Amino acid sequence: MLVSGAGGMGDVRKSAREVADTGLARAVVVCGRNASVREDLEADGAIALGWVDDMATLLRGCDVAVQNAGGLSSLEALATGLPTVTYRSVPGHGAANAAALDKAGWVPWVRHVRDLPAALQAALTGVPTTSAARAAAHPPTDPADVIAELANQTVDHRRRRRITRRLRLTG
Repeated sequence: MLVSGAGGMGDVRKSAREVADTGLARAVVVCGRNASVREDLEADGAIALGWVDDMATLLRGCDVAVQNAGGLSSLEALATGLPTVTYRSVPGHGAANAAALDKAGWVPWVRHVRDLPAALQAALTGVPTTSAARAAAHPPTDPADVIAELANQTVDHRRRRRITRRLRLTG
């Protein structure tokens, strides 16, 4: 499934073609409220949907999600256990979310069409392609450990000790 937000943002038509060109998947494109993008995709013979009220059910019916903004649909995909990749991220929030999701090891960010087949293959077979993705495949089971790990990456030493102490007291 290819998602592009409620506005059908980005070069959705090109993304759908490039996904199809890999021979690994056929894009089911959720265009949100962008009727123009939906019509263009339908003219190309793609499966194009408008606004979807039950995204979780649709996601469970797909093999992989390809997203370009890192918004709610990517979080829904992750929550349902659907492998997800970022491709042709939109500028601004899309690129920022792509970088954050990739750095966390949750969603690989495919930056070039030549890398798309390998990323889709990895997502479809469940074989992580990066060390961060491999680490994310075996996350700590205690949520406090995850929070402490993130705190260690983003705050100074003094603040880190306070956060860790608070987690121990409340955990």
